[in-house]
Amino acid sequence: MFLFTGNGNACFATYDTVIFTVNPLPEVVSVVIDSSLCPLISLSATFAGNPSAVEWNLGNGVQIGTPNAVYDYSSWGNGSYPFQLVVQNSCGQDTLNGTVEIHCLVGAIDQTKSKASVFPNPTVGELHVTLEQSQKIISITLVDFLGRRLSHVDLSSSTTSEIVFDLSAIPNGRYLLRVESETSTQYTLVDVKK
Repeated sequence: MFLFTGNGNACFATYDTVIFTVNPLPEVVSVVIDSSLCPLISLSATFAGNPSAVEWNLGNGVQIGTPNAVYDYSSWGNGSYPFQLVVQNSCGQDTLNGTVEIHCLVGAIDQTKSKASVFPNPTVGELHVTLEQSQKIISITLVDFLGRRLSHVDLSSSTTSEIVFDLSAIPNGRYLLRVESETSTQYTLVDVKK
């Protein structure tokens, strides 16, 4: 854009260049919901417009202020849970509403099929996992709250209902242990304290 100054007779003596910088409105471009480690749900989003603030509102007062988030829905039970993603910058905001579907907690809710005993908890390294009612353990998986799988044991070819799970290489912290049996899946919070 040019700014012209003159004498009123269409004779222009000077001009200057004026540059305007326009910041675009923020926009949610895409959202990915990864439930492969259910009930740990990974939420990630991409944006346009350089948002200065990002907030996931998951319900029940849960708010997470990062573009990528992992949340443990194990205490919520199976169902459909609405979420809202709000992105903002100095020019305005964009809001996206969606739903997280949880359908993996059958074993955690219906404990009559098989119940895993996990001890000692907290542990300093060895974790004993035993299934009641002579059920066979299919697999045991330990994940952190970023959704990373830290340890996994596949026992599908064995007939054991009891195992000692070695956590000596796992740093101190709280983790989610998934115990899958022939009839159910159970989730247990495990604390490692050395």
